[in-house]
Amino acid sequence: MIERGRVKIKTLILIVLVVFAAGAAFASLFGCSENDKKYTLRYGAGYGGRIEGEEQQVVKDGECGTAVKAIAENGYIFAEWSDGVKSAWRTDVAKSDVEVTATFKVRYYNLNYSNSNGGEIVGDAHQTLLYGETGSTVTAVAKEGYEFTGWSDGVKTSERRDTANIGDIDATAT
Repeated sequence: MIERGRVKIKTLILIVLVVFAAGAAFASLFGCSENDKKYTLRYGAGYGGRIEGEEQQVVKDGECGTAVKAIAENGYIFAEWSDGVKSAWRTDVAKSDVEVTATFKVRYYNLNYSNSNGGEIVGDAHQTLLYGETGSTVTAVAKEGYEFTGWSDGVKTSERRDTANIGDIDATAT
């Protein structure tokens, strides 16, 4: 009786192996085999920025990598990825190897000076500068019967010369 039970177990194991092998052969023959293909996703940054996230990822075919973001340094702004993607954030689906570089461009700042009634601006009232550059001097001059009281952004002196390092400036002399 025990011998017969061992034969049944051996037969059952043999049947399972044959079915498994036949299934694998069938799947392989008809393109249904499990895909173990992996792709490499590589992210780099050009001058003026860096990457936040995992710069090199190995991902199974059809699966998503982890998110990465292009971060601009001071004085630069993100332009696009080398493959034309415009969003600084990206998550790629592994369909092939990916190797892209984030590109950055220099940030320009606008300095705009205007006056309220009773005065005028002497100097270049509209200036465009690169990050870190210092603009030319402008002076708010009060007309007869008026007095200069300050700029709308808090500067108290009538003469000013600003550096482009924080953002655009739009200031009105009062």
